[in-house]
Amino acid sequence: MQTTLNPNAQAWVDALRSGDYKRGQSALHEMTGSERDEPLFCCLGVACDLFAKAHPDQGRWIATSPIPHGAFMFETATSRSQMHLTIEVSDWLGLKRQGPLASEGNDYGEFERAELDYETDLAIMQTLATLNDEKDFSFKQIADVIESQPKGLFNA
Repeated sequence: MQTTLNPNAQAWVDALRSGDYKRGQSALHEMTGSERDEPLFCCLGVACDLFAKAHPDQGRWIATSPIPHGAFMFETATSRSQMHLTIEVSDWLGLKRQGPLASEGNDYGEFERAELDYETDLAIMQTLATLNDEKDFSFKQIADVIESQPKGLFNA
């Protein structure tokens, strides 16, 4: 079993724990629309933001509604998304393309291998997004799940 995370995955976990990102739901990145108009990120959006900072020529945020309010789409060379990781971000993190699905069983589900036909790792994205959006996990709790390296989450 892998004992340490790869550097990019560790940076993701560190960012989730840092308090530098405010947690949002149902979109990779959006603005609150309040007077303070704070940027919000889901756990996957934090990964996209880190990728964009590390590779500004390979990933960027695109506003999908008038600024300063609304959601943003993340764009890379092969795809763009408002809700899922792109292939480049998934690969940069070292996530498996066929990854874990959460099942009923404990607070964050038992992770199992899933056979998928998707180009990106929809199973991982749905699992972590579910913890963020539906189970209302904090970023620190999601970081704990990622750091526990459930079977099938990362490439060996």
